[in-house]
Amino acid sequence: MNENKNSNIVAFRLDLNKKKLLQEMAEKNNMKVSEYCKNVLLDYMDQTMLLDTQKKLVELITETVQNANEKQFYKILTMLNKNNIGIETIILQNDMTYKYFDIPQTRAELNTHLVNHPITEVAREQVLKNIRELRSKKDYPDE
Repeated sequence: MNENKNSNIVAFRLDLNKKKLLQEMAEKNNMKVSEYCKNVLLDYMDQTMLLDTQKKLVELITETVQNANEKQFYKILTMLNKNNIGIETIILQNDMTYKYFDIPQTRAELNTHLVNHPITEVAREQVLKNIRELRSKKDYPDE
């Protein structure tokens, strides 16, 4: 029985100032010095374990978010690559179609001048007239 009882004892050495401080703190909390030391030590251990748990949680969250972001990043890259392939296919398809039907590819290859249709000229004149009317209304806001 004595061996079991002695094996539960923890002893440590302090200088007189720290011992006196421990005694004052124990008296302030209505405890014995040994009881106060035990409570302080157990509280410290609990806090340390809590901090370790929090660190592990932060590491886990960081790793999880990083993995999730990487998957989304690769999904976005895959979609962009698919879009790029589609766009390049359409451009090449149009180029091949224009060449097949012998449609001019550059301005220099055009043999005839393109002339605006009379409707286009009338519409342009109407748009310019509307713009002039709006400007004149802005110049004289009181009228």
